[in-house]
Amino acid sequence: MEEPNPFLPDGRQFAWNHSSLEPAKACARKYHLSVHYECDDEGWWWGWTPKKYSDDLIFGSHYAKALERYHSAILRYSHDAALHEVIYLALVESHGWESESNNKNRETLLRSIIWYLDQHQDDPCQTVILSDGQPAAELAFSFELDSEIVLCGHMDRIVSYSDELYVQDQKTTGASIGSYYFKRYNPNDQMSLYSIAAQVVWGAPVKGVMIDAAQIAVGFTRFERGFTFRTPAQTDKWLLDARYHIERTWEAEDRGWPLNDAACMLYGGCPFIEICSRDPSVQREFLETNFVKRRASPLAVR
Repeated sequence: MEEPNPFLPDGRQFAWNHSSLEPAKACARKYHLSVHYECDDEGWWWGWTPKKYSDDLIFGSHYAKALERYHSAILRYSHDAALHEVIYLALVESHGWESESNNKNRETLLRSIIWYLDQHQDDPCQTVILSDGQPAAELAFSFELDSEIVLCGHMDRIVSYSDELYVQDQKTTGASIGSYYFKRYNPNDQMSLYSIAAQVVWGAPVKGVMIDAAQIAVGFTRFERGFTFRTPAQTDKWLLDARYHIERTWEAEDRGWPLNDAACMLYGGCPFIEICSRDPSVQREFLETNFVKRRASPLAVR
């Protein structure tokens, strides 16, 4: 299936996921550098992502994919058979990945998948079965915010837990996990979007998002579960705000992609701070040295 282009012929992005919304809300220039830097001959826009973050992204992608697969496979197979299947596929798909990270590499990836699934083998959290009889796992979604904007993305699964419905999401981190860790997810674009999509696309009245976080270290992996909740009033306001930020971003190119320098040092610092601190005449050279190109693909089906 041909991947849909999320950009209109005039260059405006019409399909938005949280990976596009986050930089757009933070800083127009961050969005420009990470999503909308240059256009190819087919009308696709490309941005930049830091090379040093690649291992984190690769690890998180393989980890989340393995757990999604397990939650589908366990409805057909035993725990051992489902675990064998996801580990085999993780081995195959991560082949050739030479991580430069001591704590996020193939060895700790496989260890973390096995330990998580063994620890949660008897988890009271159960995958919801959708109206078409399919498990609510490995879910791609898209829905119209209005006639010009589509919101989209992927979520791990929708679950039933203690007589409530939640979206479940997997996170990996190198930091210690405690109550302060889960505070970062309210407010949070990704979690708000998941809560809305579950209700709009599948009619699941979720209470919020269940976050299963894994602390990945050289010698251990530790798991912790937390929750972030959304009320209808909160999600309604989030949608209004999302439209505002998207429309403002559409106008930003004509304004020269304004820099929001108040956001440069938030959350440990923007990855593009070293680029924006340099003269525009040499920024491309530094981008090519320290970053790799990526194509924005919010409508891609995994």
